[in-house]
Amino acid sequence: MILSYSRDRFVDAIKDGTKIHTIRADPKRRWKPGMKIQHWRGNPRNVKQNPYQFAEGECKGVQEIEIFRIARPALAPGNAIIISIAARIREEDGWRWLTDNEVELLAKNDNLTLDEFREWFVPDNSPTFSGRIIHFTDFRY
Repeated sequence: MILSYSRDRFVDAIKDGTKIHTIRADPKRRWKPGMKIQHWRGNPRNVKQNPYQFAEGECKGVQEIEIFRIARPALAPGNAIIISIAARIREEDGWRWLTDNEVELLAKNDNLTLDEFREWFVPDNSPTFSGRIIHFTDFRY
């Protein structure tokens, strides 16, 4: 199946192995371990973007994820509010909350800074995201 990417840096990160997964909505749960992946820069159905396939791979696993934008006023002095993210992963026996360090690692492994990750998945106008992590390696959260 096709995975398309909107940024050149994702191409480099997949090629050098630093982007070890991608997170997608996948409401029909189409992604399954063992499926072949065609990595594309740009949407192959939109020729105006000059799309091209840059790599092939395999889906090594899938994890359900929910991401939440949360305010943490207790962490900030005075009246300031720190906006951060929380994520949880579905495991066999239910959901497990990721630690702050795991959330940072999640963003890094998706080739985003924590701020970029927050703005990409849980911007101001959409404070929750439900989807799936499509893994390119055996690493899991």
